[in-house]
Amino acid sequence: MKLKTLITLILIFLAPAVFAQGTDTLLFSNINNRLGYMKDVALYKAQHHKQIEDIAREAVVIEKAQAQAKKLGLNPSSVKPFFVAQISAAKAIQYRYRADWLSSPNKLNAKPLNLKTQVRPALITLGNTILAEMKDHLEKFGPFNPSERAKFIRHITVANLTIADKDMLYDGLMKVRLAKK
Repeated sequence: MKLKTLITLILIFLAPAVFAQGTDTLLFSNINNRLGYMKDVALYKAQHHKQIEDIAREAVVIEKAQAQAKKLGLNPSSVKPFFVAQISAAKAIQYRYRADWLSSPNKLNAKPLNLKTQVRPALITLGNTILAEMKDHLEKFGPFNPSERAKFIRHITVANLTIADKDMLYDGLMKVRLAKK
């Protein structure tokens, strides 16, 4: 009887951790997927002679993320640091691709996904999914904490992103909170 009780207790205490890993893995994968579109964004902008930084568009992205966060029950101001970090990381990726293409201009002949009809809709969908997954994590396990940073860094594998970029993203993620009721 004691062994059965011990096994039951172990399962009770380990189950949330195992479930949290699955939830986090999905969230981290979606963050990685969202950043994975930046090569296409950089190529599109290079081919159309557009600047990487678009402050007006960045403001729209942050505003819409905060509005969606509010609808989901997240504190809108708490998601802003994460989305600012995500935008900064996205720009860093794009700048690094553009720098690489200076010495390999033939790579600029590739056909990117269409920014307006393919990339932006995917980014919006992923952004909303990321917010919902953040809420799910916060409700079940509380705020993100430093002990999950290494796992996050391992799951963010998109090219042209440094450890410092990943740290900035995770710092933003740790600030996300549920709205007060």
